[in-house]
Amino acid sequence: KVLHELDIPKAWYGLALSKDAKTLYASGGYDNQIRIYSIDSDRLKLRDSMVLGNRWPKGAASPAGMALSTTEDRLYCVTKGDSTLYSFIVQNKQIEKKIKLKAAAYTCILAPDGKKLYLSIWGGAAIAVYDPETAKIEAEIPVGSHPNEMVFSKDSRYLYVACADDN
Repeated sequence: KVLHELDIPKAWYGLALSKDAKTLYASGGYDNQIRIYSIDSDRLKLRDSMVLGNRWPKGAASPAGMALSTTEDRLYCVTKGDSTLYSFIVQNKQIEKKIKLKAAAYTCILAPDGKKLYLSIWGGAAIAVYDPETAKIEAEIPVGSHPNEMVFSKDSRYLYVACADDN
């Protein structure tokens, strides 16, 4: 059952929901921002945004997949336009760190224990492993062509990766 509909200008891919389900973060596509929505009585209301840079055509970050840290004080977002991992401080909505990736990214997923962030490198046939503690990419796992969605097994031992070009 549809509870509420809201047009989001220039969205592409990427959503993150707070644990209390009261805040939704949504990709703003080539507007190069992450829109922040409040959820109240099953209705979305635009509250604010996090800015990655100038809007297209002056800027081309194009936010894609995102994930909240376990404490929800950081929002991680990968981009397809400028091939970068952005780390935002949620409280002040400011970019804390930008890490250039080897190719365009699709999404990211935080390990259930919160110790690693896995990035699907869409244009690089790999999964990058980011350590939030050191703020560095520490490893790369080769996978099939155009990795996109990822999910952990119930016991967190395995990370499943869908690869679009390999079907």
